[in-house]
Amino acid sequence: MTEDNKSYKRELHRVEQQEGSYLKRRGKDKTSLINSLTKKQVPEKVLDTLEEVFYRSLKMMMEKGTNGLEKTIGRDQKEVRWEENIQHAQILRDSASIRNLGREATKDGAKSLLLSGLTGVGLGFMGIGIPDVAVYSAMLIREVYSHALNYGYHYDTDEEKYFVLLLIRGAFLSGPALAEVNEKANLFMKKGEIPENTDLLKEIQTTAQTVANEISSAKVVQQIPLVGVVGGVYDAVYMARLTEFADIKYRKRMLNDYGPSFNSERYNPVHVIRTEKNPDNKE
Repeated sequence: MTEDNKSYKRELHRVEQQEGSYLKRRGKDKTSLINSLTKKQVPEKVLDTLEEVFYRSLKMMMEKGTNGLEKTIGRDQKEVRWEENIQHAQILRDSASIRNLGREATKDGAKSLLLSGLTGVGLGFMGIGIPDVAVYSAMLIREVYSHALNYGYHYDTDEEKYFVLLLIRGAFLSGPALAEVNEKANLFMKKGEIPENTDLLKEIQTTAQTVANEISSAKVVQQIPLVGVVGGVYDAVYMARLTEFADIKYRKRMLNDYGPSFNSERYNPVHVIRTEKNPDNKE
């Protein structure tokens, strides 16, 4: 085994360990503190309203909201940066260059976490809960879309939207339900296809149900001025889970998809970055 092989295998082993650690921590069915204290007090009508708002928001973002989100994500810049980073990694094939492929995702994840926390706490201070759902839905999708671009993937097709929905759902689940979603994500990563007879609208509905059920208590509490700050904090809690889960799955997917270019002794990248000082490709 060459040193290049070791570098690639080391990074793949590292992300698989992170995946195992995440699943272990979330392996038992857990109820958040706020849910355990207030879940029974959430009226069924409120839960239905939250589910409907999440569904409409997720559906709108996936069908019509891409252009608006891309202005905040900086898609073109991310695509250029990805091309540069992957080319360097394919040339050098060492741990540092391969690990560098996730650096932008880490930076963006930290920004999203801060933004969701500030937004949730601020709206909670003012007693705004359910109206915050549309904003929060956009932030969830934006976070996964940003991760996709940072790891060289897009989100325009139904196949990729299916994967995005699995990641969002997984961040709000624990126990066997999380394990099931994780397996579906792994199967998609392996085949790159949506399971037969999958209805994307039903996937959006299932995701909306999952998110609404998990975050309903926080949103109800968030409607109480001042006290709502406690509920708003949970926006950041779930965003942190999404950032971690999305990073693990996209990084693992990228390492498996690009494995041959990190692994082969005879691999020669098609595109090589040239400096302006050497436009004619002369030594």
